[in-house]
Amino acid sequence: MDGLDGKKVLVAGGGGFLGSYICKALLQEGAEITVLDIIPGSKMKNLEDIRSGIHILNGSVTDEESVFYAVQGMDAVVDVSFPAAACNRDLDKQYVSVGTAGVFNLLKASLSQGAHFIFASSISVYGVQQYTPINEQHPVKPFLLYGATKLAGENYCRVMADQYGCKVIILRFSDLYGPNNGRNSAPVNMLRKALNREPLPVTGDGRQVRSYLYITDAAQAIVCALKNFRQGGIYNITGPKALSILELAGAVRQVAGVNVPVRFMTNTGLDPRNYNIDGTLAAKEIDFRPRVDITKGLALTLEWLEGRSEY
Repeated sequence: MDGLDGKKVLVAGGGGFLGSYICKALLQEGAEITVLDIIPGSKMKNLEDIRSGIHILNGSVTDEESVFYAVQGMDAVVDVSFPAAACNRDLDKQYVSVGTAGVFNLLKASLSQGAHFIFASSISVYGVQQYTPINEQHPVKPFLLYGATKLAGENYCRVMADQYGCKVIILRFSDLYGPNNGRNSAPVNMLRKALNREPLPVTGDGRQVRSYLYITDAAQAIVCALKNFRQGGIYNITGPKALSILELAGAVRQVAGVNVPVRFMTNTGLDPRNYNIDGTLAAKEIDFRPRVDITKGLALTLEWLEGRSEY
């Protein structure tokens, strides 16, 4: 798909944090957007500035009939339906049906229409690193149930591509942050603490490494994947530079203009993962390169937080 002007694209989960930004990015490319999502008021707010330019279907990806109706006539389907903001380590908050049956429904419907399919996976499929930086050849052994569900979705994609000819790309996103972020991500959490002049929480010694990805860059990766579609491709989608939690805390203090202390949290479970993610394959094959560094991304997120009645 060299160009997206006039292309019909379904964004499953388009009312969510990432999904709403994807809708906006695709609209800028001239695509015709349909959203399939369970739309409460908060999700409508995410889409309010583009509401008149998109078509919204209220339904779940776990409902096969709703999915097949939504996918009819589509040139492409983007699956960002997994409710990552609501998922945690509680066994009752895993949304396995969305990440398995929902993915399969979307793949089957996409195959019936000959539509290109992009699956939003996660770097969490890698589990604890065996080496860094982590490239796409790194073994996949999830550390969290969230990663296990994402890996299950990837396996559906692979089989549907290899055995049935479904047009599929898998994007493994690193840690997202930015305005409207509903998940308790470290950048947003630290910015909130800084605004309230509270200590910045750091688990362990703070040397754990993460690769943070600003939300508009994440949305642009979808555009790049559709424009430069590589059948069966699997790509890490990551930010410009990995940094430690302590380095993140320093960047937050600098951007917020406060000198609050760091509070080391020694009584919590330490996540052993160090996610220095290699994004060179995405740059080479689908022309995706992140544009927003951590300083700019934090500043934009801070501006959003300051505009809210409560941090």
